[in-house]
Amino acid sequence: MKQEHLSEIHKGRSGNRGWMIFYLVMIILGSMFISPLAMIAGLGMGWFYWKDTSVDIDGNKYFTFDQPTQKFGKFMFYFAIFVVIAIFILMIGLGMFRPSGSSFFPSLF
Repeated sequence: MKQEHLSEIHKGRSGNRGWMIFYLVMIILGSMFISPLAMIAGLGMGWFYWKDTSVDIDGNKYFTFDQPTQKFGKFMFYFAIFVVIAIFILMIGLGMFRPSGSSFFPSLF
């Protein structure tokens, strides 16, 4: 009975698709509105869904989420990194990091 229960929880649970889509949208909208908090939230949740582990009653670690959830989390994580790098390159290209203080968004920099 105990082994059946342990093997069942070691399979992992499915992540909430609604929240996963919400954080993916946060990455996209965060990049459109230059909101670092939205991109960081998406990056962190991607890492969470991809790499989170739990410990069973015997002290053995296992992945908290099932394979499809982990794959989507991995996609979210790498997509967020891509977006952050693309935004950084775009900001450099637009001259937003000029030392003179004149930038595209003067109130932010």
